[in-house]
Amino acid sequence: MDQRAADPNCGYPAQVMKVPATHPKARAVPRALRRFGQWLADQARRQVVTRNRRVAMVLALITVAVAIIAAHVSEWLVSPGVMILPILCGGLLLWPRALRVLVAIAAGGLLYDVVLHRAGPGIVVTIAATAVPPSRKNADPIAVTGVAIWDDIDPESNHFSIFIQGLSNGWALTDDPVEPGKKTVVRRKTLQLNFRRLGDKYYQKSEEIRFDGPAKWDYRASF
Repeated sequence: MDQRAADPNCGYPAQVMKVPATHPKARAVPRALRRFGQWLADQARRQVVTRNRRVAMVLALITVAVAIIAAHVSEWLVSPGVMILPILCGGLLLWPRALRVLVAIAAGGLLYDVVLHRAGPGIVVTIAATAVPPSRKNADPIAVTGVAIWDDIDPESNHFSIFIQGLSNGWALTDDPVEPGKKTVVRRKTLQLNFRRLGDKYYQKSEEIRFDGPAKWDYRASF
């Protein structure tokens, strides 16, 4: 027993000297907040772990900024039709899932400008025709045709490979072979197409290039 609390000359009664213990629930609140903060920080880091996600976030911010400036600052300074530019960039740089999210954000910004009478039917039709809608599950894909051209090819080459990224959203993190344990490398699921060229460098025609199948999937570092 505390001698000071028992001494009548101490000046404080025994009841005043008793300090109640902190309630367990009160101690659990800061720990829960710290765990939630750590989880939130981990989720934020995961969202920007790949270049694709970083580019998607930048394009989304540009789209939102265009919609707000066109509605509240001046449509002559920035027209709502400028939102078509992030969509075009996203079609070239983003994976399908990130592109769908970007199109949805652009649709929301466009609807916002329409409600405030800042975007007319011409802009709406143009952006709607540019944004390729996602394909439904188990349906024929909505394809976009493009042409890739290479120049300055070694005329003596007989075999070459084309690596295509963006067809799958699969990815993996591995150690950097140069600095293992210090840096990580993002490897995307990539389709590899092999070709061989018949003939020699003096007789070059497109018919001489043949597909050397089958195609195969691999995880390669992002480029």
